[in-house]
Amino acid sequence: MVAGVCDDRSVVLTLSSGKTLRGTLHESLSIVQARDVCGRTLDLESAYRQLFTSPVSGWAGVIVVFCPETGLPSLFCLEGLPFGATAAVYGFNRMARSIWFVGVRMLNLLWTNFYDDFPHLDLVVSGAASHKCSVELFDLLGWAVSHSEKKDKAMAKSFTVLGVVFDFAHSCAGFFEVYNKPERIEAMCKVVQQHRDAKTLTPHDAASLRGRFQFAEAQLFSRMGALMLRPISERAHSHALSFLNEEIEVAFSWLCDVLCCAVPRRVVCVGAAPPLVVLTDGACEGACFENVTCGGVLLDPVDGAVEFFGFVVNPAILAEWTELGARQTIGQAELYPVLISLRFWHLRMRFRLVFFFIDSDSARQALIKSSSDSVHSRNILRACADCLALSCSYPWFARVASSSNLGDDPSRLEFEIFNFFPGASRVYPEQPCTLKFV
Repeated sequence: MVAGVCDDRSVVLTLSSGKTLRGTLHESLSIVQARDVCGRTLDLESAYRQLFTSPVSGWAGVIVVFCPETGLPSLFCLEGLPFGATAAVYGFNRMARSIWFVGVRMLNLLWTNFYDDFPHLDLVVSGAASHKCSVELFDLLGWAVSHSEKKDKAMAKSFTVLGVVFDFAHSCAGFFEVYNKPERIEAMCKVVQQHRDAKTLTPHDAASLRGRFQFAEAQLFSRMGALMLRPISERAHSHALSFLNEEIEVAFSWLCDVLCCAVPRRVVCVGAAPPLVVLTDGACEGACFENVTCGGVLLDPVDGAVEFFGFVVNPAILAEWTELGARQTIGQAELYPVLISLRFWHLRMRFRLVFFFIDSDSARQALIKSSSDSVHSRNILRACADCLALSCSYPWFARVASSSNLGDDPSRLEFEIFNFFPGASRVYPEQPCTLKFV
């Protein structure tokens, strides 16, 4: 909606099929009004109980429960769909989707559904009418919607969907924000504190917490929580341990701090700058692979900037990589220039798409998953996640062959190729003193 309205009053919408629809904004709307979005979430009341079971399936809708008073089994016949049953979920979702379809095709409602929740968007100028229209649709179809104070809310610039807040306060400026509902984060931190006080975490509780953390982390920039979820995931797959060890304690502290302090995820719809391109490479040479160098190149189509760096890895950092006896550090050398790029060019990357081309498939996979079996690689990945979160950028990691990698030469401290790039400039980023996570 927001991105489709251009400053010249033309409207361009690209469908999921790739087809483009073009038109002109109606004269009754200004450009600001056409970008002024509001929304709400409509929730069905006791959704499953509103659908009856088929009489021919009555034999399968009987629940047997032991009655302590009579000492005999008691039989209860279900008239509504049993909540959580496989067939009930499938049947209900078909009905819910049919409601969505009627609203879209017959009333032009801009909404979707997730089970019995119907997130609904519209323009502020027509929000009240759209809200009334959707409610009356359910009345006509014989469905009851929730009228509780908590769920029955008017169209607003900010609304909640499944514990996630969509804030359209700045939609007129061309962007909106997404963040976790504060009450949900407080509840998660409270549960964590209960486990810390009890000094126990069973595999069942660990699996539950992992799922809640993963969902909350999905609303943040970067994959900051993926690395710290590792000890919690390991506990979830354990069958004996229940005590709270130091590794899980550290993970709890870090995850709660991140969720409480994370900035909202901004989605830029209008005026988004074209993607940045960053190419990196690392090299380990010498008889004992002691000469470790890295290089990187940035291409910015906004101002045509071409910046590059090449350096010898800080001896203190190299000492950390080899402290456990490892001789080959090419894995860390491929990840390290990505971190340096994120640290040095963070201002250019703010709220932008960034394509990272990396000359290592294992490094690419580690950055995508934000996970590695190497503790030193995990330290680099954690620092990368921190930088991505602070810059609020959207990265895409891809593999590039050495012959096509512009970062290959500077990684070997060879810079002659940049003589063919007018205006290219060498930069000298500062390296961190340590990558160890305290």
